Amino acid sequence: MALTAGNHSPVRWFTIAAMFSLAVHARGQPPVPAEGPGTPPRAEAAKPDIYYLRDADGNLVLVPDVSLDDLERSANRAAGADGALPSYSMGSARLSGTVSADRGEFESRVEIKVDRARSGPIRVPLGLAPAILRGVRYEGPGQGAVTLDRESGAYVAWIEGELGSRHALTLDLLVAIRHVGETTRLDLALPEVLSHIDLTLAPERAEPIVEGDQFLIHPRTPLANGGARLELDGYGGRLNLRWTTVEESSGNRPSLHANVATVLTVEDPTYLRAEITLHVRSEHGAFRTFHVRFPPGMALVARETAGYAARVVEAGDGGRGAWVRVDLDEPTDAPATVRLYAELSRDAGDSGAVETVGYEVREAFYQRTELLLAVAGEWSVRAEPSVNVRRVGTLTDAERDLGGIAKYTFYANRTQPASHRVTVQAQESRIAVEPLYAVRMAESRVLLDVTLRCKVRGAPAREFDLWLGDWTLRDVGPSDYLEGDGAVRSSEAGSLTVALAPERLPSGGEFELRIRADRPIAPNANEPTALELIRPRGTGQAPDESLVIAPASVIVIPSDSVEFIPALTSMPELTPSSIDSSEWVLPEPETGTAGRRPLTFRASSGSDPIRLVGLVRSRPRSIESRSEIAARFDGTQFDVVQTITLTIRHQPLTTLVLEGPSSLAAGPLSVRCNEEPLATTPVPLEGPIDRVQWHCALPVPLSGSAIVRVAYRVPLSGASPDRRSGVLPAASVTAVDAEVLGTETRLVLRSDASQWQFGPLSGEWRLEAQETAGATYTTAGQVASIPIEVMAEGIGEGPIDVRRVWHQTVLTGSSRVDRSVFRIQTRQPRVEIQLPRGASPRASDLTVAVNGHEPSSVGLTPDRRLSIPLDNPAVVTDTVVEVWYTFEPEAAGGSPTEFEFARVRGASELSVVYWRLIMPAHWHLLDEPAGMTAEHSWRWRFPFLARSCHLDQRGLEDWSSAVRADPVGPGANEYLFSRLGDSGPVRARIVSRALLVLAGSGVFLAWSFLGLHFRAARGLPELVVLGTGLLAGAIAYPSLGILLTQASAAGVALGMLARLASRLVPPAARPLASPRAAGVPAAPAESGRSDSIVSVQAVSSTRAAGVPLEMSSSESRP
Repeated sequence: MALTAGNHSPVRWFTIAAMFSLAVHARGQPPVPAEGPGTPPRAEAAKPDIYYLRDADGNLVLVPDVSLDDLERSANRAAGADGALPSYSMGSARLSGTVSADRGEFESRVEIKVDRARSGPIRVPLGLAPAILRGVRYEGPGQGAVTLDRESGAYVAWIEGELGSRHALTLDLLVAIRHVGETTRLDLALPEVLSHIDLTLAPERAEPIVEGDQFLIHPRTPLANGGARLELDGYGGRLNLRWTTVEESSGNRPSLHANVATVLTVEDPTYLRAEITLHVRSEHGAFRTFHVRFPPGMALVARETAGYAARVVEAGDGGRGAWVRVDLDEPTDAPATVRLYAELSRDAGDSGAVETVGYEVREAFYQRTELLLAVAGEWSVRAEPSVNVRRVGTLTDAERDLGGIAKYTFYANRTQPASHRVTVQAQESRIAVEPLYAVRMAESRVLLDVTLRCKVRGAPAREFDLWLGDWTLRDVGPSDYLEGDGAVRSSEAGSLTVALAPERLPSGGEFELRIRADRPIAPNANEPTALELIRPRGTGQAPDESLVIAPASVIVIPSDSVEFIPALTSMPELTPSSIDSSEWVLPEPETGTAGRRPLTFRASSGSDPIRLVGLVRSRPRSIESRSEIAARFDGTQFDVVQTITLTIRHQPLTTLVLEGPSSLAAGPLSVRCNEEPLATTPVPLEGPIDRVQWHCALPVPLSGSAIVRVAYRVPLSGASPDRRSGVLPAASVTAVDAEVLGTETRLVLRSDASQWQFGPLSGEWRLEAQETAGATYTTAGQVASIPIEVMAEGIGEGPIDVRRVWHQTVLTGSSRVDRSVFRIQTRQPRVEIQLPRGASPRASDLTVAVNGHEPSSVGLTPDRRLSIPLDNPAVVTDTVVEVWYTFEPEAAGGSPTEFEFARVRGASELSVVYWRLIMPAHWHLLDEPAGMTAEHSWRWRFPFLARSCHLDQRGLEDWSSAVRADPVGPGANEYLFSRLGDSGPVRARIVSRALLVLAGSGVFLAWSFLGLHFRAARGLPELVVLGTGLLAGAIAYPSLGILLTQASAAGVALGMLARLASRLVPPAARPLASPRAAGVPAAPAESGRSDSIVSVQAVSSTRAAGVPLEMSSSESRP
């Protein structure tokens, strides 16, 4: 070790003294005897001993050969302690001052008392290294001075005074703050005396770390300016204060989960403002404080807050952003929401890139940040390549209202930094246009509606240029967007300039311009027509390259009078495509331009002119006619009003031509069109056909829908007073140069006198409704004449007597077809038959026959009522009415349990009713339906009994005088039942053959196996009881008994086979288990009979003791 003045250790001197003692002791030892002549020489220490010690510079220095006392006295003199008491004593010291960002300014006061008089000044070490002394104030008698010990760098006070005098020194000190790596330090050596330290810390130095444990640290007191007051008490040593950057000051593992939403708004290239919303929650208990690092250049904007406070704890410098500390009012373990505001302000000439991402929460282990970049004004924002930042989604309406132009997201991570830098510049005037063309084609002209959906960015657009071509401009709007009356002017041949009013355009820069123009065309079936559409050319202030035109959408709407066939090969810039026209607001169509389904196209690019090429043809006139004839009979004649509804397409109708039988001209004829009377001119037709035409001049051409009403009278005559007949004429619309399509004719018959009734109509008329005073019929197409018959009231009166009824039901598992035959007597002209529920209401699923032939007209109402005309109601005789009808799939599927049949409405008497049921061979009825009598018997057909119906299909058809139909194929199950006077529903239980076999054979098999293992199951009394029960059931339900008996044949055979097998195959013998009971001795093992006897005795004993008995199967048999 080095031995230097002022730094001696007694241990060192003790070591030196011990070495000298060993040397003296060795000198006093007796000499070593000489070795023999054969002993080799050995090494010996040379005297005196020499010692070297290292000095302050680490060099070896020779230590003189002096005594230990002399060395100690020399060391004490060098240290100023010659063994006497110190000449002074120090009272408490006080150090106060401020610590700023780069320095500490302190005032140190030390009190000294002279305790021993001595000649010369007294040396008092003060320390205080490495401070810079700026001034000293001395208080007290005598003299005092402070000097610097250049070797140690500490300060020394020199005091001259009498014994007991007191002296005070006040030193003004300046201490520099040093930066070591990421650490900032302040070091100061304190006097070796009790010291009180009182420091005022600047805001950026408000949280120092006090190193060492020799200080008593008082609670830190926050100040209003963000700084703090720090007080410490200690004895001597060094005052070490350390500050670290925010990144390095975290002593705990991150424990917060943060979601940050930032809205960065660009006001202009020199000023950006941000609103930061932080949603923070803790994963490990409560928290109160966290830190947020701002992007470089962003400064915190002070705002009044509630529930939290924010302040800058570390200013940003260079490329580093500032750190902001957020302190909540109270610790919380619930999520906290904090809103901060920041701004970036720079000189006008500074146009460098700005970092937009940051706002990193230091204590967060997970952080997701969303950045909405917004622009206030017409500025261009260009982004540099991003690092770990992703652009997401589309903007919402609320985000667009904030001026948002883009949205980004990134995840804060210390090991994976994020960066997104943007440059803000003045935006050039640019306009984007998306055109929509609506082309409406008529016979003589084309109407063009152009909608330009514009979006202006940058400088406002004040003019807009259009290429007009051969079109004639009709309107430009909306007028609110145009600059005065002279807003539209021709700039050059075929061009047009529209002056815009920027101050009246929507604030977002998005608006629509609508232009209407037209031009004449001449339809030509052979030569195509070419139309070049109006197109935008640019803005008045900006060059043409600033105009961006999106691919246009073209909608061609031919009018009803023309047909447009596009020539796709002549317009390659257009492609047929679907267009959602609901996104566009189209102008209202002009009269006559509304037509068929539009043709839609999409342009391949926005820069090429749009040419529409195709054949334009005139479409021939088409007339659709629908007629309703309302005829009212007053006893002698019909008053007829015929309403004809016309639909005229393609070409207008100028002359209305009606055609009908010449009987229409016998009386007055009135014609009205759309309630306007028309003058009629009859024109007889040449030829053998007795028909007349009426030409009616129309006041205005008709197009679209029109209503024509024709009124006339038709008398009826008859051979008898109770029956009248005749032909009811009808008018129809015809045209020489058009095709007339008659869709439907409806006839409504009414009678003023209640004693008259209408007979059935012949032909293709379908009855829609039947009433007391009339009926309603319909038929397809137009009719020229209607044969009609009117009968007196007595002819159609009388009861309906149903003599015989026969129903046949055919089930196939997925369908049901019924046939109902009624043999009736009545004088009424028609009967009504109500079909059952589930029957198909469609006429195509019905077949009706009256006396073996199809009736002239059958009416079917939605509620499944049939109106069937009879042959000759004036004569009371038997009439056979047959109806075949099918059922809907949901009503016919499976095995129904209730059957409902057709019935005659208003029938006064019912006689015998037969029901024939035909089912698949694997379906069976369990029993006879309630209220019905079985019309079949059982006959032996080897090897089983089979049913035989008393009447087959041929017999039932002969019995009811019905039409003979093809019989059902063989192999089906047939049942026949009968009853008297009731056509209500029938309930029947249907089961499958597999279920019958399973039930019958399963019961017998179960009984057989019970009999094999249990004696009680095969005893005579039990068998008698079982047989009696089965016999009683068979007598009560003979059909069911026969079915079950035949179904159990398989079970009987299997049971008998099992019984036979049990007799023929002996079971395997097992030893007789004979556990001994308590107190019963074991019998000796002997052969023969004695073993059995002993075993029986043991069994009896154990049974008494409650021990279970085990026996072999052979011994368990009786």
